[in-house]
Amino acid sequence: MTYMGSLPAGSKVALEIALPAAAGGSALAAISFADDKKKGGSDSVTVAPGTTASCAVQTNPGVRGLVRVWVDLNREEDSATLTVSAGANKKISETITGDDTWSFTLL
Repeated sequence: MTYMGSLPAGSKVALEIALPAAAGGSALAAISFADDKKKGGSDSVTVAPGTTASCAVQTNPGVRGLVRVWVDLNREEDSATLTVSAGANKKISETITGDDTWSFTLL
């Protein structure tokens, strides 16, 4: 799991996954959050080769916590571009190869 930084508590955190047409099959992407007040939520999406899909969670304002992103690609040699945004602000966009997990803190 790779720590990717912090996100503002209370923001809608969205994950977008773009899967190239050359991918070996569909991929699963999921996002979840849990906060210090024992609240949380999750969302997931399946994306086909050559398409883009998104999922998102609405975090709670003023509460610290953790956001996690999971991506399960069909083959370890497949790649995908992941973009995570908090509200209207893009936090990070990277191309990954193989399955990956990212984590962010909510502050």
